[in-house]
Amino acid sequence: MSRTPDSLLTYALTASSVGNALTGLLCYVLSARLYPQDVVGQAAGLTSGLVLISAIASLDLHTALQRFLPGAGRSAGRLVWGCYVTVAVCSAAAAVPFVLIFGADLFGGNPGGGLLWYPASVGAWSVFALQDIVLLGLGAAILVPVENLAFGLMRLGLVALLVGGGGYAVFASWLLPVALLIVVVNLVVWRRVLPRFAAAAEPGPPGWDVPTVARFVGGSHIGNLVGVASANLLPLIVVAHLGTEGNAVFYIAWMVPYSLRMIAFNFGSSLLVHGSVDPTQIPSLLRTALRRQATLLVPVLVVILLFAHPLLLVFGPAYAQAANLLRLLSLSLIPIVVVSAYLPIARVKGRLLEAVAISIVCGVAELGGAWLGLTHHGLTGLGLGYLAADVAVALLVLPRLAAFLTIPARRDPPAAALAGITGVGGAPAPRPRRGRRPTKGDRR
Repeated sequence: MSRTPDSLLTYALTASSVGNALTGLLCYVLSARLYPQDVVGQAAGLTSGLVLISAIASLDLHTALQRFLPGAGRSAGRLVWGCYVTVAVCSAAAAVPFVLIFGADLFGGNPGGGLLWYPASVGAWSVFALQDIVLLGLGAAILVPVENLAFGLMRLGLVALLVGGGGYAVFASWLLPVALLIVVVNLVVWRRVLPRFAAAAEPGPPGWDVPTVARFVGGSHIGNLVGVASANLLPLIVVAHLGTEGNAVFYIAWMVPYSLRMIAFNFGSSLLVHGSVDPTQIPSLLRTALRRQATLLVPVLVVILLFAHPLLLVFGPAYAQAANLLRLLSLSLIPIVVVSAYLPIARVKGRLLEAVAISIVCGVAELGGAWLGLTHHGLTGLGLGYLAADVAVALLVLPRLAAFLTIPARRDPPAAALAGITGVGGAPAPRPRRGRRPTKGDRR
């Protein structure tokens, strides 16, 4: 079965994350300039709720796809289809109580109207979120940045076209490209990518079944859920304390660090995919991932720390008051790189309970620290509490991560040597017994 090379997979994920960050930044610049502040805050709340509900209802199946899809062989289509249907149905159902709870703040006091379209929107987003993982697992990583670039460009165009379109215009500019790309990308997946993947599959069992996948996600879902909740509950907490206008100020400052955090976790996805295929390569994969993240993130972090105030002035004077919040949230990238690098290693090594515990502790600490800081010192206090929580968790994880960094990188023998030490299908050839000459079969 053909597999995506590590460098191509990593670069595809990096390009996708950077493209999402840049186009998302431009979208929010346009939104802040073209729309009232309360409309921007409402869109931020709707978007955060959608992502949070999707995370709750996805049952961590995206992690299961990362783990099992590369080796699924001819049953890959059945695995993908089952995950799609599961997340779509569960997400739509989970969106109903959200609409009823936040009907007054986010749906203009009309939760009945929100029930007509918001659950379907959440189901569509959940399928859209799985598409990147499907493309990666099927060896079509090059399509991931293409898809996300198209998503960003369509968002930019719709933000400008829908000015004056009402309170939901910003959210609609974000959702309509999702519906279109679900159709386009899955036509490519089912007509081209999946048949090619199945044709190249090696014979043998697929390595997954429903009970196996259920056991895998049963342990990891809680940890992943808490991690996503810590990111997407923050805007809802700010809405409750500061209203939609205050949430707009927070969300603009939060969006840039959050996009950069996704780059760190995408490197973790690459590590999980390739570490699952060959766990002996984890130390070298880890060093490469950390080196590439440092090359990418350190210059961006320096620019944000030095120029946070003028960067936020681009959105408008009202948003520049969150400059210190932007600096503090950006500094949290340093400890989160440590956490995001260790979690996939723990999963590959079968330490699911440890990975779940770390995710839960990190998420709860982030929410608790942010809430305490917000209630006592406003948005700057929120940033301080969030940064302190990430630093504390990273200090706990760092010794475990360092243990893998100190393992010497495995050197693969040359092809000629491999031919002499492996048998049919890569299995070790039998060694000649001591005290007798090798037979013809041994020499081969």
